[in-house]
Amino acid sequence: MKKLSFSVGLVGLGFLAAACSGGDGEPAPLPTGAGTATLAAKLEADLGVPVYVDQQGRRTFAMTRGEGRVVAATDRSTAVSTWLEAYRSELGVAPGVTLRPSAEATDAMGLRHVLVTAGIPDDVASGGLGVDVTLDEAGHVASISGDLEGMDRELVPALSKEEASKRMLAHLATSPETAGLDVTAPELRLGTRDDGKVDLVYESGIGSTMDAIVVSATDGTVLSVGDGGLHAFAEAKSVRNYIDGTFSAKGHTLNVGYELTEGNTVHDDKYSLIRAGDSNTTRIVTYGHKGFSEDKTAITLPILKDSFQEFDADGSKEQAYLGAGKGAAVDAHHWISAADSWYSRTFGEPLGRPDPSGKVRGNVLNIVVHRNDAKPNDGASRYEATYVPGANAIYFGDGGIGKPTSEGTGATLPFPGRTAHPFVIAPDVTGHEAGHIILARRGLQAYGEAGVIHEGLSDVLGKLFELAELKRIQRPDLVGYEMFEDGRGLRNLARPSRVDGAFGYKAADAMGTAAYECPDNRDKGCVHSRATVIGHAFYLMTFGGRNESTGILIPKGVGLEIATSLWTALLPKPPAGAPAGYVPPTIEMIAKRQLAHALRIYGSSVLAGKAELPYQVAAVACAWEAVGVLKPGHVLGITGVPSLCLRASSSQSCVGRPDGTYCDPEHPYSNVTCRNGGIAGALPQCATNMRCVSAGFDYQDKAVVRDGAVVCE
Repeated sequence: MKKLSFSVGLVGLGFLAAACSGGDGEPAPLPTGAGTATLAAKLEADLGVPVYVDQQGRRTFAMTRGEGRVVAATDRSTAVSTWLEAYRSELGVAPGVTLRPSAEATDAMGLRHVLVTAGIPDDVASGGLGVDVTLDEAGHVASISGDLEGMDRELVPALSKEEASKRMLAHLATSPETAGLDVTAPELRLGTRDDGKVDLVYESGIGSTMDAIVVSATDGTVLSVGDGGLHAFAEAKSVRNYIDGTFSAKGHTLNVGYELTEGNTVHDDKYSLIRAGDSNTTRIVTYGHKGFSEDKTAITLPILKDSFQEFDADGSKEQAYLGAGKGAAVDAHHWISAADSWYSRTFGEPLGRPDPSGKVRGNVLNIVVHRNDAKPNDGASRYEATYVPGANAIYFGDGGIGKPTSEGTGATLPFPGRTAHPFVIAPDVTGHEAGHIILARRGLQAYGEAGVIHEGLSDVLGKLFELAELKRIQRPDLVGYEMFEDGRGLRNLARPSRVDGAFGYKAADAMGTAAYECPDNRDKGCVHSRATVIGHAFYLMTFGGRNESTGILIPKGVGLEIATSLWTALLPKPPAGAPAGYVPPTIEMIAKRQLAHALRIYGSSVLAGKAELPYQVAAVACAWEAVGVLKPGHVLGITGVPSLCLRASSSQSCVGRPDGTYCDPEHPYSNVTCRNGGIAGALPQCATNMRCVSAGFDYQDKAVVRDGAVVCE
């Protein structure tokens, strides 16, 4: 389906509005009349403890230093929303807009969250808009995170779902390309219009395509028609692993569960590839994409137990895709099933959602494999992995050879000259797509800064899922390690500049750099090439390392166990049956909340007056400072201790390392011997097409040395 020429109504929350725009060591200045001092003084007088406050427009972050008085010992939602009424003007709540408690949740650090929204209906996910108040077990306020940008009125839907469907179908009927296509049940959510105002919208998938149509729920305007969904590109190292070592007859490569579908689903004959489960898990229905019908509707057929041979041995694939069909359905089903279990345990949210037709019991998620065919008339091939909210589906392509369009091959991958393998083979890619489901359900948009958060957090969640499932991370530095033949992965979290971002953009390692610019707003605001700022912060605080742009060095990371708690705490777990949970709406808010979490759990000595940050708190602070999200003024304000992050040039690769031999992070084939924090020589180097093997990924992990030489591979 050709993308139609309508203005895009679902742009993200102001992409650069919350970036650190102040001076070199201070938080961004406040607009005239903003009440940082007033809010801080009022909170301190109310709670009886010192309070750090940082406001930028109608975005607020506040953190208490001490327990203060109890605000919400019982009935937290009512108590907190009533308490916030006294702070309406300071928080930027517009006149006439109702504050209402939306959800309660508990994060991985044990803090209770009460989300209070402003002008948003109870059954609509907030997308981070509102005021999130965290409480300790006794009911003391720990922090306040507020974002009310664009919330200037009470949002009330003027259209019902039925009326929205009629409006969508009538609009599709005006074009010969879309006439006759049906739409899925509309989903009510938040969107941001071109004028920056927040609106209620209905979104529906169009037929079985990868497109979506969006209509304003407040005035019925058709806002956008075109490509829907979020894209995570991935890569692979060796096709040999894919063909020889993984797959056997009929694709039975990994453990999957079958369930008799007759009477339970829309399928009524054989065993479909559906995950068995009850209402608390997801029934995963796997389909194969077979092409397009004459009316340009995508043909997707359920993959049955007895039809693997048909779907997974498609002789029409080019030799470049050898092995692409072998087991794709089984592997996709296996990893999504595992991801559903992990996300359900970790966040209390299964990946599926109730089937609007009522024909399938419980929660449902659709998977489509072999999504390689170009859509009619647009020439765009679908080789990647994509989650499409409107269609309630994850699509997996089989990879391909990324050749420039000038060679006459049509639009393939946005990575010219690289061969991508089937996307179902990498657990972190599957975990990434599942992360999009959780974030989209919480109302986070797919464009601009919100889109960067979508991609960056999904990368992190994908790596944490891989850790939980495999009990290790194969390559912590790479997203999609197995997905490109050249073995460089899709994104490099340790050294973002080593792998180009999507569509030829340089992957950014810090805000404020040339790579972070997005001159033509491609890729929904360069969401993939900018996402590495978040992924790089994750890597630095977890394993240690150096940021190439800022030179800031984290000599000791917190490790994966602590990192898992710090990152999963960003998405509080809602109670069963509650509306979707909270998600921080800006990258800066993510950093501030995470630093406050680390200080609360590991900074008791600082809170008691010691003027030195524990390494866990310092790792978080310096990682976010390294990528340009936090300034020294933010760190001082939140922790009460000046930022003392180390800086090192590329020639100072021994700073912060014990004596020993280390692989050189700047030049993978070389090594350095460190003594007393300085370079004291080196052992024989590897060949330039080889790399030095390290004992691990931590900055302080030494090179593997045998018989007086480093091991090369």
